[in-house]
Amino acid sequence: MPNDPRDCKAEHLEARITPDTQFFDHDKVVAEGSDLPHTMPPLHIFQAQMDEFNIHPHHNIVCYDNQGMFSVARCAWMLRYYGA
Repeated sequence: MPNDPRDCKAEHLEARITPDTQFFDHDKVVAEGSDLPHTMPPLHIFQAQMDEFNIHPHHNIVCYDNQGMFSVARCAWMLRYYGA
């Protein structure tokens, strides 16, 4: 969340469910050059992130967070939007 001093990446590494669990960075997977924060990325940016994670549309994907459905809903929606 904006203006939140938490280190989300460190929290993820400390509390992830399995060693294969991936950290989805909402500040990284965005439309380049947008004046708005967290703008929906075009397919090529989203696909590049999924390729980096080695996630493919036929995989079973579990999304979770520890913030109460803020970030996870957006991540899950993006996955569904792009066909996973």
